[in-house]
Amino acid sequence: IMDLVEAMRIIEDESVKLLLLTSLENGSAEYEKQIKTFVSDNDLTDRIRIVADRENFKTMPRVLKNCDMCVLPSHVEGLGISLLEGMAAGIPVVGSDTSGIREVIRDGVNGLLSKPKSPQDLANKIVSIRRDRKLSNALVAGGRQSVLSQFSLKRQLEELEHIYQ
Repeated sequence: IMDLVEAMRIIEDESVKLLLLTSLENGSAEYEKQIKTFVSDNDLTDRIRIVADRENFKTMPRVLKNCDMCVLPSHVEGLGISLLEGMAAGIPVVGSDTSGIREVIRDGVNGLLSKPKSPQDLANKIVSIRRDRKLSNALVAGGRQSVLSQFSLKRQLEELEHIYQ
């Protein structure tokens, strides 16, 4: 999360806003304080809104449809389900180039991969999607196709059945 917050400091376009949907229930109060302090110290309170532990699987589709993109800057990630949710909602996605996220994103086809632990590269990817409507549209189309072809319920059930055979 801190990489994304730092990327927002790097992005000079003040029209770029961040809705940080997170769960702090099982997280560290110290980490939450660190994020909030960074946001305040860097005059980002008008551009970053932190919403913790309020949204759920029922409300997220509506929330995502009202966002311009979905960003997952994880250093380690099992699969990146939030990226699949973003693709299904019809928004472009950006994720860190880690093994689990690479299972979801094909760079430049259905999303963009950023260097892990690099707020600068993450900022560059976010800005490129914001500035390039053609790229954004291509990523949305690729994301929709990926969700339908690779991550549909039918496909997942077929894969699970294959494992048990």
